[in-house]
Amino acid sequence: MYFNFFMVAYKRALLNSKIYRVLFFLLNLISFSLILYSAVISVLHLAVVTSLAKSAERVAEQGIPLSQADIDYNNSLIYLRNLFTVGGAGESSFPIYTTMISASSSIVVSLISFFYIDTKYKNEKQRKKLLEFEKIKYEIGAGKYSDEDKKDMRLYEVSANIVSYIDPDVIRGDYEN
Repeated sequence: MYFNFFMVAYKRALLNSKIYRVLFFLLNLISFSLILYSAVISVLHLAVVTSLAKSAERVAEQGIPLSQADIDYNNSLIYLRNLFTVGGAGESSFPIYTTMISASSSIVVSLISFFYIDTKYKNEKQRKKLLEFEKIKYEIGAGKYSDEDKKDMRLYEVSANIVSYIDPDVIRGDYEN
């Protein structure tokens, strides 16, 4: 009965550490994607502004209207930029808003990932190591586990202390698999 509590606590710590690790990497991937998205928006916006400025400069210098190819090129750049921006077509400030939203989202995701999820992962990993160490001592009967009659109860006490949880079913004696 007491050993079952230990095994449940150990499996839970193992599962939680894996979940937090995957979540940590997933949040970092999201943060990287948001940063990449901001870079793409900035580059597209810069390409549009540069192309339009060059076209206007050429028209002003040469006095020749833009060819249809130049107009199509500029329109396709504008269309491509507007596909990725918040609010779509409109003023040139939309890419800036999009980049600001993306960057602030990236900051929030990174902070959650690095400070909260990573700490949770390290705590679960430490808990798992402590439980593994107690299991080894339990199996070889070292120290407080040398008394065969109280061996399981001691394992429960140490496990409950490590996971900071006292199972009411164990106390009542109702604990099964």
